Amino acid sequence: MTFSQIKVMNFPGCEDTANMFEYMQRSDIRFNLDTTRRMIPDVKDFTTWIKENKEALLTMLNGK
Repeated sequence: MTFSQIKVMNFPGCEDTANMFEYMQRSDIRFNLDTTRRMIPDVKDFTTWIKENKEALLTMLNGK
């Protein structure tokens, strides 16, 4: 999916979301997982977060 495709999707913040992903792709954003886990012990990996928020994400993406 391209940034342009995300920008025209029908959900609140779609343009901001596209801009964020474009920025992240163009920038050299590095992080240290061990440091993140020390700072935020209950941080979730992306797969877990998606599973926990599946219904809300589907509702948002379907424009409902």
